[in-house]
Amino acid sequence: MIQHLHAPSSHSVCGAMHPASLLDLPSELLYKIIDLLEQRDLQMLSSASIRELRPFIGPLLYDTIEIRLFKDSIQFMHNKNGFTPKKYQLRYVQSITLTTAQPYYPNGKTGPTKQWGLGLTTLFGRASSEPLKDLKHVVSSLDNVTSVRWAIPAQREVYRAEQSIPSGIRLDFNSILLIVASLPSLHTFTLDVSNSSIHLRKNVTRFGLEHLHSLKSLSFTGFPGKNLWASSIEPFILVIRNSPALEDLSLDFVGCYHNEHSGSFSLEKLLQGFPTTQPLKLRKLSLRTPVWNLQISEASGIHLKNLTTLELRFPSSPSFQSPPSTTLGEGLWSVLGHHGTRLKHLYAPVTPELVDYLQTYSGVEYLRLYGAADDVLAHRFHGHALRLHVASLNVLNTSLVTSPNGGWAFAARNAQVFAKCLGLRELWVSIHGKGQSIL
Repeated sequence: MIQHLHAPSSHSVCGAMHPASLLDLPSELLYKIIDLLEQRDLQMLSSASIRELRPFIGPLLYDTIEIRLFKDSIQFMHNKNGFTPKKYQLRYVQSITLTTAQPYYPNGKTGPTKQWGLGLTTLFGRASSEPLKDLKHVVSSLDNVTSVRWAIPAQREVYRAEQSIPSGIRLDFNSILLIVASLPSLHTFTLDVSNSSIHLRKNVTRFGLEHLHSLKSLSFTGFPGKNLWASSIEPFILVIRNSPALEDLSLDFVGCYHNEHSGSFSLEKLLQGFPTTQPLKLRKLSLRTPVWNLQISEASGIHLKNLTTLELRFPSSPSFQSPPSTTLGEGLWSVLGHHGTRLKHLYAPVTPELVDYLQTYSGVEYLRLYGAADDVLAHRFHGHALRLHVASLNVLNTSLVTSPNGGWAFAARNAQVFAKCLGLRELWVSIHGKGQSIL
């Protein structure tokens, strides 16, 4: 089934006919056939060890792998199907999810060393007892990796480790990040704490983020606490400084605050870490933050001048109420307007200041709004602001905007302006102000 088709194709030198081979097909057609196969079938085809098919199958099976470190060694390394790649298959890897279940200490103190069953002996020969040597070997074969997502340890593991830290010693993942930073094609990095509710003590944790450089995308996701931010905010600033081509930045400030007077980590403080004479070149900014964190100065706003995409997500919990229409004040939107920032993709709570901002230019392609707004603001939005963007809009979503009298619901008064959006591919709008619908 893998090697032969039923129809005869060509003659050998002696004139005998042989069955057509799958490999006789043009590369374009072979790519399309393989692309239709399920992951299980691809894995079976890969096990057939047909060398000529490797360039076709390898990128589909091993574009993403997960590496889990434990006790100074690789506990396991596999693709999404649970298969460990062979050494030649590492060339196809473009994205890594790295999990670390053990802290690494400074001054050569790496904790207890124990080799696990896998040991990667099939890849690199006999496993070495030198800490992280197998990770170094793997990374040396990952020339095409562009993206790394690092998940920090689970709470119970870090808690036990902290209790056993000798006096003067702190948690240190520096050795891991030093190896990761050596990936020659790396341009996207994510620090993910979404699966871990840890609260590390301030000044006892070093992540080694300062080794990262030349990134195009940097993300901090999850629910980081104040101590976690305290250990990483300065290294994050350093990473951004060392990445002059950085275009995409995603940050989660939620864990830093309980109210607007607590904490010292904010968008303003982050932007103040960079000289205004050398503005950042950010094109996309995604923030999950309390609403009061969006007050920035005009001087700091120069770093947002080149933005084309802005996503603002506010936490929903008893501690963080939905943003009232006045809380953004003249902070963010007036600063963006002052610097002539023209967003094309926008996801944000609707406020009077936002509607004012949308009336200063045209060209929005994706607009998703949410929150509470009255009918007066609905009239301003549909009657004035939206009309400036009818020629460019591809996606419009106001289904999550609520109003007392249904001013944001689908009706004749706003259907007229919707009809003028000739390029619209998606329209999400509430019906009678209840729930959400797609039209």
